[in-house]
Amino acid sequence: MITQSSSDSIVSRNPATNEVIGEVVVSDESQVHDAIERARVAQREWGSCSLKSRIATIRKVKNVMIERRDEIARHLSNETGKTRLEALTGEVFPTVDCADYYVRKARSILETRRVPHRLLKTTRSYRELVPYGVVGIITPWNYPFFLTMGPSLSALVAGNAVVNKPSEHTPLTGDLVAEIFLQAGIPKDLFQVVHGDGAVGAALIRGEVDKVSFTGSVSTGRKVASMAGERLIPVTMELGGKDPMIVLKDAPLDRAASCAVWGAFCNSGQICASIERIYVHESVADSFLEKIVTKTRELRQGVDSNFSVDVGAMQNEQQLKVVAGQVEDAREKGASVEVGGEVVEGEGGLFFAPTILTGVTDSMAVAREETFGPVVPVFRVTSAEEAVRLARDTEFGLTASIWSEDDRKARRLARQLDFGAVYINDMLAPSSASEIGWGGFKNSGFGKSRGPEGLLDMVRTKHVSVDRLRMEQMPYWYPYTETKYQRFSSLIKDVFADSLLKRVWGILKSVPLFLKGA
Repeated sequence: MITQSSSDSIVSRNPATNEVIGEVVVSDESQVHDAIERARVAQREWGSCSLKSRIATIRKVKNVMIERRDEIARHLSNETGKTRLEALTGEVFPTVDCADYYVRKARSILETRRVPHRLLKTTRSYRELVPYGVVGIITPWNYPFFLTMGPSLSALVAGNAVVNKPSEHTPLTGDLVAEIFLQAGIPKDLFQVVHGDGAVGAALIRGEVDKVSFTGSVSTGRKVASMAGERLIPVTMELGGKDPMIVLKDAPLDRAASCAVWGAFCNSGQICASIERIYVHESVADSFLEKIVTKTRELRQGVDSNFSVDVGAMQNEQQLKVVAGQVEDAREKGASVEVGGEVVEGEGGLFFAPTILTGVTDSMAVAREETFGPVVPVFRVTSAEEAVRLARDTEFGLTASIWSEDDRKARRLARQLDFGAVYINDMLAPSSASEIGWGGFKNSGFGKSRGPEGLLDMVRTKHVSVDRLRMEQMPYWYPYTETKYQRFSSLIKDVFADSLLKRVWGILKSVPLFLKGA
């Protein structure tokens, strides 16, 4: 939560208590440019270091995070309004896991590899992965530590420098990340933070960064992609979601209900992968609805002072208004509020009660637009096919979940869902797994973060080829003659024949071409 105290500073407040917790200075365009230039100088030395050396430094980063885990969790709870347990399990734990994964796996992912040729045996080729240079990373306020550290670790272990613009709603977390990197021995200018709103993000992209990683809303993502396109630099987009949960008639209802409540209201629903739509088969709909309403009523909401709270605050007033507006729109158009549905007064912070809606139609914003808050509509369906059709009917494609005791059927339905990740009898937690890349389809973005794909997203592929024969003349060099044409025409027919015998014979016939150079 922020208060803009002047044109050149941002005051950060605890969203749960409204207490001031710190202040940062807004960066101007010249400071952004200077940060990029200093990062570029630092990257030259860092990029020339051995991969082994970079991995050793990332190991130190991991150990600093382990040592400071409780401090980090307290900080995140204060600046985001989430509970300390959610800060620890949802941000600190997966971030340490990400660092540990790269410590163990980066060498095998990034090492130079020999690429054998099927035909061009006169050369020896290698695939080398090289860093971009300076990566601009623009990160959000809902998971400011995890979603900053993840792409930054990928960029750094790959040999890049990073200039990070954290959300203006959680600026102190950006400074905390920089402090942790510095403590672990990352060179001072290799990871830098610039503060401010979208204007500072625009200045970062307009600067001389070589790649952009953006996590945020679809509307801002379009602007970022457009600006990156103007400069012809690559960009990774992690955008929003309207994630469906499909509960079939043979679903494990108790597990599904518990996961639905947690998946919809964890971090006050401020997760791109949280459950935002539930499609439940009509034969179990009443029972399922009763279970999730009962479990939602049991949730404890408020200021997390002694671990007696389940649901924390919304992070900022702007998002609170979006959520309240969607619920009011749905109510006015005929939806029923089964539980919640209102701003929680009396706590002094930004709280919205965990809310379950029924009777929602496509005319309501909550049915189609990303809510990003503790609200979930429940829809009745008559078949699995109807559930899949409705789940697919969205501009987003981040995650979905299917709940059924029949794994084979669930996997068949999963293949029909156009989402970057589909979970069977689970949701949300697998999205933080370090072993697999994270990203969505359609308006949920493109590119991957974390996992092997996230690491490879931070490098360019260079082909290095070495001639093995050092012949004075190659058969495809000048001068061109009809004889050369006829020989190569015959070569194509033989070498690419379906018959293995003909292919081998064709390759053997080509040997004189290279030995004679004609």
